[in-house]
Amino acid sequence: MSYIPAFDCFSGYGRPDFGLVAASGIRAMWHQCGQGNEPGHDDRLFLSNTEAAAANGIAVGAYFFPFPLPEGRYPNGTRILGRSPEEQVERFATLSLFLGSKVGELSPMIDAEWPAPIDWARWGCTAPQISEWLRVFAELVHQQWGRLPLIYTYPDFWRHLISGGADVSWASRYRLWAAAYTHLGPGVPRDTEHPPVLAPWGDNWDVWQYSAQGSSERIPGVSVPVVDRDCIRDEETFRVLRGMPRHDPDAITQPVEVPTVRPPTMQAAGYSNLDYDPDAEVA
Repeated sequence: MSYIPAFDCFSGYGRPDFGLVAASGIRAMWHQCGQGNEPGHDDRLFLSNTEAAAANGIAVGAYFFPFPLPEGRYPNGTRILGRSPEEQVERFATLSLFLGSKVGELSPMIDAEWPAPIDWARWGCTAPQISEWLRVFAELVHQQWGRLPLIYTYPDFWRHLISGGADVSWASRYRLWAAAYTHLGPGVPRDTEHPPVLAPWGDNWDVWQYSAQGSSERIPGVSVPVVDRDCIRDEETFRVLRGMPRHDPDAITQPVEVPTVRPPTMQAAGYSNLDYDPDAEVA
């Protein structure tokens, strides 16, 4: 068994030369499409980069950086829009065009790492509130994409949820993308290396972000020097993450049914009214 090279991308990496990326051995890429309730953080290169990567034989998927904030109100009583999981899933769907809902596309990923635990009080967050928000968000992604999403997180964030009294047992049905920078390069980690064990997954991880800041290792075709680098656990996991059945050499090949995707439940046009004010008081 050997880990499969992958990476996660966003507009800060510019427009990579995906021919060189693919030639380096990268076989999968997730690209950020947007963040939380702030339209100004839509990723302007999402569509062009995912199209270019796919054209060079790289499996592609979308990820979203949610803001799991309590809804709250501004001091004048106006509701702070765009904070609910329903509204932010709608943004994810609108920006990603449901990338990850068809066979061959990578399952969608939920980037669960914000706000940092040190800032929870500032935002009016608690560990149980964040966990419940993420639970609803993940369930809605599953319903609308027809595919179980990956949950990306890092050990300190997730362990603060647990130590803060959150019930995270719901996450066991989803796939884990663990971030732990213990292999700075070169190449992917050896198959004897693995990310830290996290509850409720144990050692059942699917993707590992093993390097980011602090690594001098570069990905050919990507102009910036510091790049997140990832690996997928094995070929079977890679198949499942692309919506394919596990490999059975003795099975009779049957067509794979593309899951039916539920349409968005709200009007995308409503997002022109989303507000994001980091200095606003939360009631």
